[in-house]
Amino acid sequence: MTIWALIPVKVFAEAKSRLSSVLTPDQRAKLAQAMFRDTLSATALAEGLDGIAVVTKDPEAAEIARLAGACVIDDQTQDLNDALTAGRMTLQNRLGAVDLIIIPADLPAVRASDIDGFIAARRTPTQIVLSPDHEGDGTNMLLTGAMTDFPYAFGPASYQRHISQAKDLGYEATTLKSVRVGADLDNPSDIDGIWQHAPGEHTRLTLEAFCLRSRWPLKEVS
Repeated sequence: MTIWALIPVKVFAEAKSRLSSVLTPDQRAKLAQAMFRDTLSATALAEGLDGIAVVTKDPEAAEIARLAGACVIDDQTQDLNDALTAGRMTLQNRLGAVDLIIIPADLPAVRASDIDGFIAARRTPTQIVLSPDHEGDGTNMLLTGAMTDFPYAFGPASYQRHISQAKDLGYEATTLKSVRVGADLDNPSDIDGIWQHAPGEHTRLTLEAFCLRSRWPLKEVS
C-alpha cells in the first residue's frame, strides 16, 4: 500500500497565538515557519513514506513545500479538519487508495525515526495509530490508512475523540506514545521544556535569536 504524509499548515501570521504574551506577531510567524521547516525536513527523511503532501493557504508555506519536493494542495476551507478531509480526497482522487499519516506542521522535536516507527506499528488495514501530545489531550500524529469514513477531529480533547470514533467504526486504535512526537511549543510554559527534547535546527536557531535559549519572556533585540 502507498503511504503518504499529509501536513496541514496554518497561515504563519495567524499561528502560535497562545505565545502572544512572550512573542511579537512577527516572532510568532517566524517560529511557525521554523517549526514547519523542521517538521518537513524530518518527514522527508522518513524511509517508510512514498510521498508528502502539504495542505495550506499560506503562499510562503506552499513555496517551502514545493522546494522540498512536496505536493501542495491549496486549502480553500476555514477549518483544520475540513482542510484534512479535502486533502485526503484530493490525494485519493489523484493516487487511488492511499494510506495517510497526518503530521501537524508544528512538531519541533520530531525525527524521521519517529515517523517510521509509527508506520511500522500499523499491522492491519482496520487499525489506526495515534500519538497524544504531552498532556494526553490533543493528537500529535495520526495514521488512518486509506479509510475514507474516518472523520478527523483535531482540536481540544482530540486524542480520546479519535479513539472513540475508531471504536464506533469498528477499527482498532493503537496508541504509540513518544516524548518527541508529544512535545509541543504552544504555550509559554512549553519553551523551557522543549530544550530537553533537542528541537530541530530551524526551531533552535529561531528561539536562540529571540533570546529564548533558556528563559523567557525576553523579546528579540532589534
